[in-house]
Amino acid sequence: MKITLFLSIFLFVFVGAFAQNPQRKVNYLTSEEFKAKVFDYSKPEYKFNGSKPVLVDFYATWCGPCKALSPVVEAVARNYDGQIDVYKVDVDKEQEVAQAFGIRSIPALLFVPAEGTPNLLGGYMYYERLAINVAVLLLNQQLPTELVQIYQMQMQRMQEQENKGK
Repeated sequence: MKITLFLSIFLFVFVGAFAQNPQRKVNYLTSEEFKAKVFDYSKPEYKFNGSKPVLVDFYATWCGPCKALSPVVEAVARNYDGQIDVYKVDVDKEQEVAQAFGIRSIPALLFVPAEGTPNLLGGYMYYERLAINVAVLLLNQQLPTELVQIYQMQMQRMQEQENKGK
């Protein structure tokens, strides 16, 4: 019994230490931080304030698809570390930012390139789709034709499976 209690406490502390990951690559923004680090949406002219392209994940704590997307966004943040900045904005706490971008459904992802205009895409994305969007919309990379073909085949298969289920 003592061993079980000890192991339970150890496991709780051990898991808790990893849950508080200091290596986290995604940062949470308030509306004021958004204006300072990305761009000030309250001004009529668009001026990017960041030093690297930015991906912003608009989410809510109660949103199931947002929870599913969170590890995907974290993985993209780790894989593109040093190339892009990745932020999260809680639409319930930061309603001003959500209203400025017309966020009506979540999750929503805002792609803000260092040069050019921002793009807003809604809904859940698999890692491959999000990585492709980061490469194209934020880093202006040309994707290898093979990668695009593989992605298109995967999407076609998924759609065929969905159609069979209906």
